[in-house]
Amino acid sequence: MEYLPKKEVAESGFPSFSQFDYWMGCDGDRLEIKRERLHPRIYDKDLRGLLGTSTAEVWGPGARYQIDATIADVYLLSRISRRKIIGRPVLYVVIDVFSRMIVGIYVGLEGPSWVGAMMALANTAADKVAFCRAFGKDITPEMWPCHFLPAVFLGDRGEMEGRQIETLGYNFNVIVETAAAFRGDWKGIIEQRFRLLPAKFKPYVPGYIQSDYRTRGGTDYRLDAVLDIEQFTRIIIECVLYYNNHHEISRYDKDRDLAGDEILAVPSDLWEWGIANRSGRLRRYPEELVRFSLLPTAEATVTPNGIRLFGVYYTSARAVEERWFDRARQKGVWKVPVSYDPRDLNEIYLHDSMAAMTFQTCHMTERSRAYKEMSMWEIEQHQMLTKEASANHQPSQQLAVANLSSEIECVVADAVKKAGEPPAVSAASRTKDIRQNRAAEKETNRQEEVFRFKTEQTESGQEADILKFQRPSDEDYSEPGITEIIKNLNKDDNHG
Repeated sequence: MEYLPKKEVAESGFPSFSQFDYWMGCDGDRLEIKRERLHPRIYDKDLRGLLGTSTAEVWGPGARYQIDATIADVYLLSRISRRKIIGRPVLYVVIDVFSRMIVGIYVGLEGPSWVGAMMALANTAADKVAFCRAFGKDITPEMWPCHFLPAVFLGDRGEMEGRQIETLGYNFNVIVETAAAFRGDWKGIIEQRFRLLPAKFKPYVPGYIQSDYRTRGGTDYRLDAVLDIEQFTRIIIECVLYYNNHHEISRYDKDRDLAGDEILAVPSDLWEWGIANRSGRLRRYPEELVRFSLLPTAEATVTPNGIRLFGVYYTSARAVEERWFDRARQKGVWKVPVSYDPRDLNEIYLHDSMAAMTFQTCHMTERSRAYKEMSMWEIEQHQMLTKEASANHQPSQQLAVANLSSEIECVVADAVKKAGEPPAVSAASRTKDIRQNRAAEKETNRQEEVFRFKTEQTESGQEADILKFQRPSDEDYSEPGITEIIKNLNKDDNHG
């Protein structure tokens, strides 16, 4: 098929590419085409215009915190053995939207998950002087004056959405907001902090991943690791203290009051000004209470065997005193609310419906002793492996049951054959002598079951009234007595 130009194009000539590009640029649909080509969610996250500002949505410090996590680009060593590489840590950061102050951190190996977020949120209410001292850094309260809960938490749906965060909201009236899926730009303030913090320690930390990682001929930065998790946490603390007290935010959008007072856009200065002029005294709660309120909650089942949670059984003094397990056996099971720490399920905490903020500690029973010192994930894995092993065993068990049935049928058939036809006498005459028949059978069994020992024979071949047994072997596996234990201890002391 031959393509021919239109008459007007043939007369005026073909447009150049620059002319075509100009007229395409004048068409508003070009951006819409780009949006559809990239996918709307990617375009909205990375390429859309930025007209709003997060600061305009808050009135002062503590109005809203943002929380997010990243996997740090540095490999660490184990504290147990410096020869073992444990991979990259998870870094959680909680930031105040108004002042940009970093109010909480968590450096660990949990997550990104609710457990990691729980640790970071607990750190927002922690005494930072004691927290820094635990990592060998002495500070004054003015250097990191953040130990308060906010009015609103904004985080990711995977970590902040669900029943885990409900207790915190109920106890402290904290509103929890979640960003939409694939919309990290809704937490743009904290996303910027993940670029600023590594920039401070990147040049000095061995094991930090550079751009040539995993490229052909590139360096394997895992082998350069020298820091453990405590040392890396100390570095993050130093970076946070620098950022909070000295870093000036060049693009901070001030309102008229801030601009009028000529406040520098340094987080600590913005925090102090906001406390004095906007928020006033923030809400402070006992650290232990905040930590407990961050624990996940669930409904456990009261059964005759104990309070069951995740297949593990617990008991408590209250349950025993009130005969919960007797009642469950006689009247049926029921549900009770509990809190738990998924990292260690040795104990769970029973909520008291009659007294607010009161909890009863429940301890694992001996029935579940196989799960001692295990985390929730280890217990789930153990149960899954047990189910798999049981499922793999089922075919052989079914074959064994079939073989058992066959053997029993053979024995019964042989017994029926030996019994022959029943005698033609009345039932009364057959059953009246059962006691005498039993006594005769018992006497016969006694003669067959009695222990008889072989005695030694004399030289003439006659039996002698002497029983002689062969001594047992020297390998004695019985438990040692106290005399033997003391003898071995004295032997060790003499050798020492």
